[in-house]
Amino acid sequence: MHVRVAFLPKLDPQAAERVSSAGVRRQTNITCAEYQLPVSKRLSAPVFLLRRLPASPTVPVYGVFAQWGTLDASQRDRLKAEPKLVDELASVVDQLPGDTLGLGFDLRVVSCFWSEGATADEAVVVALKGELQGLVDALIRDFSVNQTR
Repeated sequence: MHVRVAFLPKLDPQAAERVSSAGVRRQTNITCAEYQLPVSKRLSAPVFLLRRLPASPTVPVYGVFAQWGTLDASQRDRLKAEPKLVDELASVVDQLPGDTLGLGFDLRVVSCFWSEGATADEAVVVALKGELQGLVDALIRDFSVNQTR
């Protein structure tokens, strides 16, 4: 598993965070750790970045299931077209640390975006790796390019 620093758009920025006093548009990001687990096979699964939704988002978001969604309606629609995958994702996010910000898949890796609060100890990281591996296994099982669907 690889870890790198990542930046995700903030989903609930206040007006003062989005525009400077001079009227210049600002990019509001959250810095987090991206835990990446490589996917060893070519898959036909939809690319996604699920985000944990704040109580009151101030940017457009598109719900996929309770408290999780995307920033892109077409990405949400592609996910919703795969109910088995949505069920798997809902199961996985229930097992992730409470300060997880996102879960993604981009054809080469499955990623967990985590703010790594006080819970970032070795046991939690080992459990996280297990959850990501389970998702990789499910993606390979259900979306392997050689598999007939």
